[in-house]
Amino acid sequence: MKRLTCATFFLAALLCLASASGQGNAAVTWRAIYQGQLGDNAVTLDLALAADGFAFARLTQVGSGTQLDGVGNHDPETGSVTLEFHAALYRFAPSVALDHAALGGLYSDADTGGSGTVVATLEGVRSLDWSDDGNTLSVELTFAAERASSGVLERTAQYAYGSLTEGRIALSYAYPRFVAGPAALNGLLEREAAERMADWAQEGRNLLYNAGGIGWAWTHSESTDLVGAAEGYRSLVTSFYYYTGGAHPNSHKSSLLVRLGGAGLEVIALEELFAHGSDWLAAVSAAVLSELSAQGAEAVVRGDVTELTALDLTTFTLEPGGLSFHFDPYAVGPYVQGDFVVTLPYADLAALAAPGGAIEAFASAYR
Repeated sequence: MKRLTCATFFLAALLCLASASGQGNAAVTWRAIYQGQLGDNAVTLDLALAADGFAFARLTQVGSGTQLDGVGNHDPETGSVTLEFHAALYRFAPSVALDHAALGGLYSDADTGGSGTVVATLEGVRSLDWSDDGNTLSVELTFAAERASSGVLERTAQYAYGSLTEGRIALSYAYPRFVAGPAALNGLLEREAAERMADWAQEGRNLLYNAGGIGWAWTHSESTDLVGAAEGYRSLVTSFYYYTGGAHPNSHKSSLLVRLGGAGLEVIALEELFAHGSDWLAAVSAAVLSELSAQGAEAVVRGDVTELTALDLTTFTLEPGGLSFHFDPYAVGPYVQGDFVVTLPYADLAALAAPGGAIEAFASAYR
């Protein structure tokens, strides 16, 4: 897996500096997740619209392990959306919306080594009745050298944004509220985001009024992305960026895997992905360390990290390409290397997977 260390680090720094406005409520005015059938493929489209008419999206297809990033424009009066899709340039970016907002121009840059190649185009129209805020998206999706596929996608989640500005304290969050079904998941995401923002605000106030000040800024910004869905499972990752007056901003990620069903909401832990009695931790640790070494993670290359515990692997997502493990800055290398992500293909995990569990569900959906 190619490591985009310098560019990824630059992106992280850029997003940290703009975190107070970037994820909460500034450039992105509207964001939603659409799902539906286009031709023979079930697709998920994460669509974000900016105030200046810029549009950006991430497209995944059931039956494909690849993600495509789209950049283009939209007309708020007519609801029209036009996008050109490319192979995901920064698939480890913290947020789909932020990825495109900051990097949209790079997709047509010759210096990106061909990443500007247009893989597919999408022409769509959001429904805009007086009582409708884009509940449906009628689209025509065309891949190179293939016939166009047409259909109507349904809005399955709408992004909710929250922000607080109080002097040098600037906080924001963004998370998807699912339209139907998982009320417990909506409640969990909303409650935890609001609680984190309240905690960050109170900590900043305590420093400001009781500990001599907060320096140049006290910022916290977070965005939750749906990165995979199969059967009743939903895999989400929340990316946090913050600056608390130190030498540089910091970031980390947390993940959530849930199963939705008649019993409500069930949070799935990492060990539940694997068969009882299997030596999954040793096998996964070895595979992840091998890939981290190939990516140049200094702590692994030097031999400082020679094995991984379940706690080291606690941030994981189930995505179209496989089971991904996320490592924050400092975890397996110095800050300057940024974060690392290792993705293990589902086929490599088949012998370890719990029968009828999440890995089998995702492997079947994104084969």
